[in-house]
Amino acid sequence: MPGATESRLREIWNEALNLPLGEPQVNLLEQAIPLAEELRDLDLIYEAKFQVSQYGFFGGHAEKSLTQFAWCLAQYERDPRRFSHYYDSLLFNFQCVLICTDEFPQISMEQIEGLRTQMATHYRQSGHSLRPLYWTNLLFTTRAGDLAAAQENLALYQNSPIDRGMNDRAAEIDSELEYYDFIGDMEKAIEIAEPNLSVRRAYGEIPHRAMAHALRPLATLGRYDEADDYQRRGYRLIRNNPTFLLHFGLHMSYLVHRGRINEALRIFERHLSAALETRLLRSLYLFYLGARRTLTAAAEQNAVRKLNLPRTFPALSESGRYDLTELVAWVEGVIQPLGARFDQRNGVQYFTQGLIERMSY
Repeated sequence: MPGATESRLREIWNEALNLPLGEPQVNLLEQAIPLAEELRDLDLIYEAKFQVSQYGFFGGHAEKSLTQFAWCLAQYERDPRRFSHYYDSLLFNFQCVLICTDEFPQISMEQIEGLRTQMATHYRQSGHSLRPLYWTNLLFTTRAGDLAAAQENLALYQNSPIDRGMNDRAAEIDSELEYYDFIGDMEKAIEIAEPNLSVRRAYGEIPHRAMAHALRPLATLGRYDEADDYQRRGYRLIRNNPTFLLHFGLHMSYLVHRGRINEALRIFERHLSAALETRLLRSLYLFYLGARRTLTAAAEQNAVRKLNLPRTFPALSESGRYDLTELVAWVEGVIQPLGARFDQRNGVQYFTQGLIERMSY
């Protein structure tokens, strides 16, 4: 019955939009797609796919968002009048698309350049500033370890006018924090991050990301009172949200730096299940870099430890006791080929060299 199917479709949307961002929400939204397709109503199909695209970016399932975004954009380009009311959201989400490409080494540089060209075309046609494009390029090249390209994109980004309809200043600040940390200007990194670090009420991913990325600069500067405070408060903000997988890696590395190895181990135990399930490969890589440092440091104290690891762990010990050198070797088996894939795609030897050194401060 078409009426019953459409009613169920709308029930799903209402229920999903009342859930917090994350996997349960995205999975529920996906259930709406086959219902809309069953009705053969293009507008409902578009809405169903758009919802998955929109919320997948922020719910830890960028791989689902990318597929649905591409479909929605293609439909818009076929019939821009019919889907015109989605256009501003599509343009804004284009930024999310380009940010997410750094998670997937299987997306080639040729494909990424194609997306950048497509985004530039749409932004120019709609009269928007190209600042968001240069910002996403800055973030990608910083995370890839391409210093020359990052410097070039920083200049383009900073010299482009702010477009209040398309710019997310808080996200830009987090990206500048990452850039100045990358080039080793720790004072500038913390100065830039101050507006995000000092917010009185958390919202979205603010100050969650900034508190994690500020740990290394503050430690390098010897400002441990601030860093310890951000570590405690920042981890409380993210501990129940597996979408912050890479940030768990940053917290582990900092805790080892401070000699708080047991705390770092607890983070590893608590979030290993999310690492085993994720498809976000850069996040996975950073989590395991933090995990390797944690396990290596713990092994220097006690070669064998009792750990509470998830049943899905491939090297699960029924006794719960683990030889930590064997766990380090298991993690190495994930890190080495994955880092090589990123470096091959990005054309820079950074994941297998510079990034490992940076996570070992």
